[in-house]
Amino acid sequence: MTTIKDVKIQYFDPPLAEYLEDAKHGIHTHFELVTVTITDADGLTGTGYTYTGGKGGRSIQAMITHDLVPYLMEQDSQNIDLLHDGMQWHVHYVARGGIASFAISAVDIALWDLRGKRLSTSLLDMAGVLWIKLRKLFGGFAL
Repeated sequence: MTTIKDVKIQYFDPPLAEYLEDAKHGIHTHFELVTVTITDADGLTGTGYTYTGGKGGRSIQAMITHDLVPYLMEQDSQNIDLLHDGMQWHVHYVARGGIASFAISAVDIALWDLRGKRLSTSLLDMAGVLWIKLRKLFGGFAL
């Protein structure tokens, strides 16, 4: 069964060995990494992630935990397009972009990883098939 049974979210804030600095964002002393691991009814797992330059990671983690996980539970993990659209609409009123984009991206990657494991194929191979279809659709024009 491909029903989503569990979603685990982890937050990491590793310090940088060397600080990074730019004119717009200031000094970066650490990165933030948020991982999402989805487990389906068969016990298969897929993991996705997102990261920041040191700000907003806890907000991303909170949106996934409190807003996206309740929506995802008991859904079919193989309906990736439907779930992606559903997550967008689920948080549409409060977030179109920004934190929501980071949060949905991490979940989306986990769903694709789970699909790849179920099909015993890589994310690259799945994307390659999509690229070939797009090239045929658009007649080989560079997009």
